Amino acid sequence: MRKGILTSAIAAALTVALPMGVAHAADNIYTGPDLGQWNDSDHWSLGETPDSGQFVFILNASDNTPFKVFYGDPGTLLGPLAGLTLSGVPGAGSQTVLDHSLGDTLATFNLQLGNIVDANLSGGIGQYDLRSGTVNVLADASDATSGNLVLGAGAGGVGIFNQARMFSDDNVDVIVNVHGSATDHLGNYGGYLFVGKEAGSFAEYNMFNEGGPGLVQLNVDNEIQIGGSNVDGFTCTDPGFSCNGQFSQSTGEVNAGGVTIGIGPGAGTSDGVYELDAGFLNTGTLDVGNSSTGTFIQAGGDVNADLLEVGNGTGSRGIYYISDGTLDVINLGQQN
Repeated sequence: MRKGILTSAIAAALTVALPMGVAHAADNIYTGPDLGQWNDSDHWSLGETPDSGQFVFILNASDNTPFKVFYGDPGTLLGPLAGLTLSGVPGAGSQTVLDHSLGDTLATFNLQLGNIVDANLSGGIGQYDLRSGTVNVLADASDATSGNLVLGAGAGGVGIFNQARMFSDDNVDVIVNVHGSATDHLGNYGGYLFVGKEAGSFAEYNMFNEGGPGLVQLNVDNEIQIGGSNVDGFTCTDPGFSCNGQFSQSTGEVNAGGVTIGIGPGAGTSDGVYELDAGFLNTGTLDVGNSSTGTFIQAGGDVNADLLEVGNGTGSRGIYYISDGTLDVINLGQQN
């Protein structure tokens, strides 16, 4: 069976993109086998299952074969994890998958997928499969970088989040909550879902139905940013290392303060796509192409937005294509 822990030689050559400004708590690194259990204390570097206040890493350093760990709530946490990182080794296509299918809840102040990078902007692959249960990403009032779910968190990294109902006889809801805190100059911090945040990254967020009567819901307090980011400055400034993000929804309900698709300081720096086949999108602002390339493809479902902007900013290219479903917009912004 393959081990997931980084060897010291590999670890020395890699950089993990930890949130800036975070006081470094204890690291607890998965050392168990492929297809191992989160709840087995023998599978962790600290000799205990992950506990509140710890930075938790599941890192595949073995080969280019997907490496999977099964999550289960140990029932002993007094509070959220300080952070959770899933990633593989850069350049080799190594992939780490966390399978969350038992109906349990995971709470963390940060969740980052695909954020181990090397000097060549080559990132690892991190994937989270949520098919039964809840993920809570929470803001810490003492940490302005907390409260974010980041896919493609490191330069060149690949992040994939799958949120789906799994079992036909399972009535457990499948919910993701990304919460912010009202303290920054914009009125809050945290509460962001980034889909393809860093230079050269690629990310996917997929909501779909594999069968079952439970609710599939994504709640984002602040904003969903797909393909680039303008939080704390643009993250994608070079067209050669663009940010690429795709959000696919064929079921469930998305509730967000805002959705921005394609964010960059100029044409070609970012590319974001939102595909809606079924379900509901409820948002304050829907910004398609913000100084870069954004595309919204609606083949069904319902979109409710307070403000719709398409092609907003210098160098932007925005496309909204609707072939079925409904679009209900209160205000239409000025288009460039």
